[in-house]
This record gives sequence, C-alpha cells and structure tokens, in this order.
Amino acid sequence: MLERIESERLLIRCWRPEDAPHLKEAIDSSLGDLQPWVPWAMHEPSSVSTIAERLQSMREQFLENKDWAFGLFERDETKVVGGAGLHPRGTTDHLEIGYWLRSGVSGRGLATEAAAALCRAAFAYTPVERLEIHCDAENGRSVAVARRLGFVRDREFRQETRTARGSHRSTLVWTLQRSAAHSVPDSRCT
Repeated sequence: MLERIESERLLIRCWRPEDAPHLKEAIDSSLGDLQPWVPWAMHEPSSVSTIAERLQSMREQFLENKDWAFGLFERDETKVVGGAGLHPRGTTDHLEIGYWLRSGVSGRGLATEAAAALCRAAFAYTPVERLEIHCDAENGRSVAVARRLGFVRDREFRQETRTARGSHRSTLVWTLQRSAAHSVPDSRCT
C-alpha cells in the first residue's frame, strides 16, 4: 500500500508517532462532533504519549500490510484535518473504509475526497473485490459520502454497545464492488 497519497486538497499519509501532538489537538477540539458517531472517540481524551504509542502501533501494522491507518492533512502538512483507514476486520475478501474529520472542516467534501482516494488505492494495491463503509444509521454525513462514491446499501444491524447519545447503535453497511469502481470520482465531490 502507498504510504503517501495526494488528492486535490489533501495529503493522505501513514501516521507517524511525531504526529501525536497535532492529532491530539484535532481530536480534543472535535470531541463534541466525534463522540456521537465514532466509537473510539468515547474513550478520549488521551495523553500525547498514549497517542504516540498508538500511532507507532498503527505505523507498524501499516508497514506489515496488516491494517492501513492514514492521517488526513492539509496539502502542506501544517494541519491534521482528520483520519482515515483501510481495515481488513479479520477477513481477506473485503476492506472497510473508515474516516473522520475534525470540527470546522466538514461540509467541504473532504471526507468524500479522502474516501475516494482510498477506494482507488485499495483496488489498485490489494486483491479485494469489495469495499465496505460502516456508519451509524443516523449519521447523515457518512451516508452521503457512501452514496456519492457509488456504494450500495447492503444491510443494517443493531450493535449492543451504546453510543454517546445513550442509545444502541444501528449500523448501516454500504458496499462497493471492484467491478463498480469506475463510479468513484477522480476528484472531490461537492
């Protein structure tokens, strides 16, 4: 997998431990927006050293081709705008695409741009035949990303874990087959 991908407005690259202070700032300033939708955010905030350890582990997994976690940066790498990844989830037939954005940058098509770049990379550098996006059924922004990229709603299931909203999470699973990858835009969607 490529360690560095450039899209129209983003630099998408493998996390490094030295990104920890910038990642912490992005997460901490966005907790109110992340916690309702992103399960890992319910356990934040974390210290810079804890985040650096996580990033080192993510980098090792990336370099071993086991899981690919990326930082989303402004093209000049001055600001973390979010994170994204391609995750096997214990299977070899598909990858799950995950993504999040920091507060203040949503609504500009950046999640769609990042996810589109990861779709192209996944089909170019792995043998998987299918990509999936899993999102909370109430997360309209993530649903919109999946639709813009040509993913098809496959199924819905209820998880037993509680969300920050206090309810059980209903998860939508969206799929994109390799044969339909031509629907993925080459540049950002607006």
